[in-house]
Amino acid sequence: MTVSSVPYALQNGSHSADLFRQAVSSLVPPGGGLVTAGDLAVTQTGSPSMNILVGVGRAWVPGTNVGNVTGGNFSKQAMYFALNDAAATVTVGTSDPTNPRIDVVYLAIQDSQYAGTNNTAVLGIAQGVPTSGATYPANATAIPANAIALAWINVTASASSIDNAHITAILNPVIQPLARQHAEWTFSASGIPSATVWGTGALTLDTSSLTTDQSFTSTPGTDRITLRDAGEYSIHLVGSWGSGTTGRAFTQIGDGGSNSWSRSSGVVGENLISTNIPNFRCAAGTVLFLTTYITLASGTTTWAGRVRITKVG
Repeated sequence: MTVSSVPYALQNGSHSADLFRQAVSSLVPPGGGLVTAGDLAVTQTGSPSMNILVGVGRAWVPGTNVGNVTGGNFSKQAMYFALNDAAATVTVGTSDPTNPRIDVVYLAIQDSQYAGTNNTAVLGIAQGVPTSGATYPANATAIPANAIALAWINVTASASSIDNAHITAILNPVIQPLARQHAEWTFSASGIPSATVWGTGALTLDTSSLTTDQSFTSTPGTDRITLRDAGEYSIHLVGSWGSGTTGRAFTQIGDGGSNSWSRSSGVVGENLISTNIPNFRCAAGTVLFLTTYITLASGTTTWAGRVRITKVG
């Protein structure tokens, strides 16, 4: 067949399921993903056990039983929409007595038009192979066809329960991020965030504490913020202190290696340095490494700072 004999949607014509999915999928970014940030979150049970919970949420799941049409960049199978309207319990397999393994929590669609006999959405866990020193993604096992991975679990040797410390979310694209969501984090000399941390609905996730670097480091591994969603962001980092610098000082936003996306230097006597990236385009899961280097006068302990991130596109 070439052109669909009954275009979607033509009066009272009969439409195939794959044509309906194709029409709707054309409005969804390729690859599918979660409808909103936080959908289908994977957590421990109330009292940690060998079960985990998958929270409520919605997702678009790409069909992968068949490849792209010849000469095109889309599959006729298209994407499936799935809804979870109550927390679901999924069982983790018995741990290995000797080695850890990496399990992957997934949402899959079973469609008998393409494979098997079932027609349903499934929340499941792909069990990894026990391996000494198992890590993600090196030792992650494959998930089924027509599925998206939600989280990975480090199932330690002889584990009798799974807690949140052993569950890590896998960053999926978010289909409907709200434009111009804002997140702000202030911090003080102790390096601990203030009581007011990320704003409501923020599209960012903090992965660690932000601190002042009292000596230069090109890889400030503990000063990082992960941008959960792909898009365009406005980023502002500022450091201030009670008295002027006595030497070198700068603020920097970089990739944790040799690349600095933005850096601002101060001079002796200044007490405020800020650096900005007004239009930062990035993929989901991009990590920002933040450095505030200040050479302070002897005995100076009063300093503060702020990170402000706004999703602008």
